[in-house]
Amino acid sequence: MCVIEYLRADEGPGDGGISVVAGSHKANLKCPQKMLRWEQYQEFVTEVHAEAGDAVIFAEACTHGTLPWTGDHQRRAILYKYNAGHMSWGGGGLRGPAPDYWDDLTEAQQAALLLPSHHSRRPKASNDYQGLADVAG
Repeated sequence: MCVIEYLRADEGPGDGGISVVAGSHKANLKCPQKMLRWEQYQEFVTEVHAEAGDAVIFAEACTHGTLPWTGDHQRRAILYKYNAGHMSWGGGGLRGPAPDYWDDLTEAQQAALLLPSHHSRRPKASNDYQGLADVAG
């Protein structure tokens, strides 16, 4: 899977934000818990610096995360994740009750908010949003 993070605000040195462990997509060992908790091995973690409007592209297989935000402005980013269709995954629909505003949404808006369990089962125009009543009902 490929991740593209579009920055809507600058992420400069020391601000925190997106970080990766270079080369970790080839690792055959679990990431040490002390590294995941930012307690040790910080020298192997790269804080990515970029400006608003930039795109940061990395493999989902890389050990990655977000360092604590210390910038003097609000952090804003949009993440897109791309994968081959036959390998897609999802959360399997709404978790818990539908939000209060659910009935105010069109069927297309409801479909866009649902998490597909598999790309071919996602409610969409081509299948008349089949399955929405079962999930949201």
